[in-house]
Amino acid sequence: MSVQHRRLNRYISLCWSLAVLLIVGCASPPAPSTPKPIAQRLVGKSQTHIRQCAGQPAKEVPYETGVILRYYKEASTFVGSTTFLEGSQHMRHRGCWASLLIEQDQVTGVEFEPIPKETNQIDDLCDEMFRTCVP
Repeated sequence: MSVQHRRLNRYISLCWSLAVLLIVGCASPPAPSTPKPIAQRLVGKSQTHIRQCAGQPAKEVPYETGVILRYYKEASTFVGSTTFLEGSQHMRHRGCWASLLIEQDQVTGVEFEPIPKETNQIDDLCDEMFRTCVP
């Protein structure tokens, strides 16, 4: 086999590989659009809107050119509680602090903080506080 023939075969193989890669990449279904978490959808809302739908914050902390509204929600006492058959165990209350940074009357940042810190399941509890604030 000549050198030119081998080069031609490599070139054809490369072209076919690229063509298959492009076809597979284009033929895959589009990624499903997932709804934005509530925290992200709060950004841009007015302070008045937040106060109307979420109520008065537990704390208001002045911050540089704005204010931080701090909301708190605690899980009901039955969430994560044990039955009497399991014995008496001290249960730690679960909760969530939500901090909304308000600048120029708009939410510019949102942070959810689980209580206790080790809790990874904050989404539902934190989202509950602001579920009526976003469509």
